[in-house]
Amino acid sequence: MSGAENNFFKKIVYVMVEAVIWDINHNLDKRIVKDAAAFLCMVHKSMQPLYRFGLVILAVAFSIRRGRGFLELTPEQHMQLMRKWLKSPIGVKRDFIRFFLNMTLLFYYDSADTLHSLGVDTKSHRKIQCFYAR
Repeated sequence: MSGAENNFFKKIVYVMVEAVIWDINHNLDKRIVKDAAAFLCMVHKSMQPLYRFGLVILAVAFSIRRGRGFLELTPEQHMQLMRKWLKSPIGVKRDFIRFFLNMTLLFYYDSADTLHSLGVDTKSHRKIQCFYAR
């Protein structure tokens, strides 16, 4: 994937992650959004080339819209578009959005800050993770 395509994909990932996290918590922490977007990009980079290419094509298709540019929309508008794709009769659209939702939610709720804010003892949580990792 060329640098320009990679940068465009990263921007789309960032705004989608931002929309999901904004939908959970309106007090956006840009650090968490940035870390979650980096996590998704890392997952994308570790995929087979055919899957990576398909995800980029779907991201471009998702970002194409008339009028105001996709990247300039608000997180609320991004989330509305994601909900629209989730209800699509086309399975690939639904799967594309579910991928971003699931990966973002996994990262968000597994972060130490979120666990702490939910009152979960992070030390105990780490022990449980290590137990199940074996």
